[in-house]
Amino acid sequence: MKQCRILTVAFDGGVFDPQPDAFGAEAGAEVLERLWDRLGVDRKRRMSVVGAQATRAVLDVNLRRFKKQLKAEDRAILVWLGPTEQKNDHIFLRCRDSMRDELSATAIAVEDLFAQIRSWKAKEIILIFATPGLPLSAIESGLSEAPHVSGILACGEDEVPLVSAECPEGIWLRLFAETLERPGRAARERNGTVTVRSLTNALCAELPRRIRRELNEDLSQTPQWFGRAEAVIRDAAPDDLQQEVILNPDRLRRIVLRSESYGSVQELADFRKSYTVPDKPGAASRRFVQRLATRDLQAELDRVAVFCREHLGYRKKDLACVVGPDGSASLSAPDFEFFLTVELDESDSSRVIWRRELGRLRDLDLLPKFDSAEFGLSFDQLVFELVRPIDLDAFMERWDEAPIDGVQARWGAQPEQCELVIQGLAGSIEMRSQRVIVRGQQKGTNRLFDLLIQFLKRFTMADHQPLLLT
Repeated sequence: MKQCRILTVAFDGGVFDPQPDAFGAEAGAEVLERLWDRLGVDRKRRMSVVGAQATRAVLDVNLRRFKKQLKAEDRAILVWLGPTEQKNDHIFLRCRDSMRDELSATAIAVEDLFAQIRSWKAKEIILIFATPGLPLSAIESGLSEAPHVSGILACGEDEVPLVSAECPEGIWLRLFAETLERPGRAARERNGTVTVRSLTNALCAELPRRIRRELNEDLSQTPQWFGRAEAVIRDAAPDDLQQEVILNPDRLRRIVLRSESYGSVQELADFRKSYTVPDKPGAASRRFVQRLATRDLQAELDRVAVFCREHLGYRKKDLACVVGPDGSASLSAPDFEFFLTVELDESDSSRVIWRRELGRLRDLDLLPKFDSAEFGLSFDQLVFELVRPIDLDAFMERWDEAPIDGVQARWGAQPEQCELVIQGLAGSIEMRSQRVIVRGQQKGTNRLFDLLIQFLKRFTMADHQPLLLT
């Protein structure tokens, strides 16, 4: 968006109307400023008239300045967030100091604004209106002789931009900013560009879900586009086209490999024939198992330490081994950490559960070595722990509307997790709000990554983005 020049107008209420209009215009302007920063629009190419500045005189001056700055190769974007007023069959865009009795002198008539816009020299002009009471028909008639002018209207004539306590800037505007910054397949044309048509269609598909989630009501707000459908708001970028098939590092807290196996209490090294196998779980039984497992934990750490020295090139001083009194043990190396726990199986007190975890990896090239016969252990879970949670409710609503052939989704009445299984693949993906777990029926790090890739390919084609962690 480096060729864009942007003018933003936004204010809540006015000098003579002290009660602000309830659609978060000034908060929305702040969200858009941060969006333009992230999209790389130079601040020298942006103008803002917000809050107390948005008087009739100041707006007239800034509209003239904006026109003078425009060049033939520019894409001009005008964002107008504010109320309208209708009088004597004329529609006015109110200003901060507008007076209802003197609208012609203190507000900007829509037809006058459109006359100015038609004279702008930019190759493409995009208008973004979040102005309740502005009918689409008035825009289309006022710009009928300006084929280079297109845009998006946030709501219908009888609707208002909805806000919530969590979205003071407006539910629509937050979704607009998120979608323009990270456009999914539904928000792009086939060539990768984001147009007024593709962006509006994506907003119309997602906005009802957002409104139900934020307000818990079935209210209506219908974005509309006007002008040339193919008018480009954001050009295609290589990063956009790759976004859906690459795990976003900014979203990941860490990647962990895990395995879980079962053993008998009687197989622990320090179990004696005179001991009694616990007949029920409890604090005493758990402590008993933890004491019995100490030598087993130490033996496994010793074996892993030997592997690290002989096959990974670490020296003894590089490795820190700790066996705790609570049935846990760990080995820390410069490039990874290995954790091991043993505990009583609560469902069968004659068994123990061994859990192994490989985490804090600094070098992914080490992973194949942990699949080797020399390591002697295999992992059956690949876990992505997230900083930014997945919206499972939105994912499931989208799934109900557009399920994917050959993929089964399982969740309960109050879903805290969702399990996805693809026909013909030996494994599953479990989605929770803060983590995604890849489970393979065949153990091995490479098999887990292969399984994940197959899932991503299937879901990329169907545009179910929450799974892709983008």
